[in-house]
Amino acid sequence: MNAPESIDMKPAADGTSRYVVHDEPPGRHLMDGAEQAVRRQRSRRANFIKWLRKVHGWVGLRGAVLGLMFGATGFLLNHRAGPMKVPTGQPQVEELQMAVPDKPFHSPMDMAK
Repeated sequence: MNAPESIDMKPAADGTSRYVVHDEPPGRHLMDGAEQAVRRQRSRRANFIKWLRKVHGWVGLRGAVLGLMFGATGFLLNHRAGPMKVPTGQPQVEELQMAVPDKPFHSPMDMAK
C-alpha cells in the first residue's frame, strides 16, 4: 500500500496541541498519547479504504457500461448474415439529379451567382 505506516504529528506554531490532557474521572478510562496515535493512524487508513472503495465502484460501473456497449455492438456486427441474422431495418436509398451548367466556373464568386 502507498499509505505511510505512521503519521508524523507536528506541533502547532504556537506550541499548543489539538489534544488536551484531562483529569481522569473515577471509573472511566481516558486514552493516553499512544492510543490516540493508533486511533489517528487507523482512522486515516479507514478513510483511505473508504475512498478507494468508492473510486473502485465508480470506475467499475463505467467499465461495465462500456463492456456492455462493446458486447452489444460486437453481437450486432457478427450476426449480420446467416441463421442468427438480427433484423436492423432496410436501407433507404434516394437519387437526386442536378443540372450542371454548360459554362465552367472560374472562381467561387461565379458559383455564388
